[in-house]
Amino acid sequence: MRSFDTAFRNGGDEFSIILPDCSLENALEVAKRIQKEVEAHPFQISKKKNICVTVSIGAATYPDTCTNHHQIIQSADEALYKAKQSGKNRVYPSQTSVREEV
Repeated sequence: MRSFDTAFRNGGDEFSIILPDCSLENALEVAKRIQKEVEAHPFQISKKKNICVTVSIGAATYPDTCTNHHQIIQSADEALYKAKQSGKNRVYPSQTSVREEV
């Protein structure tokens, strides 16, 4: 993440990262990097036990995949659920396109 990006917890096991002035291509690169780093990191849950976890990530950007900034969270959430449905531990871009909605 860059110094001006913002990460926050939505609730439960869902998190969001706001990447200002970031294209869909760059957002997907960041998401894939996060996904690979989480997958490779052993999380210590006790003195003797580590676990491995994975993440599914949905990515949406304005104006690349949304016609207005209010759609970003909903579009990213829809992409997240598609990532989970297609096998988990993957990055899935929003399928909404400006061209489709005009």
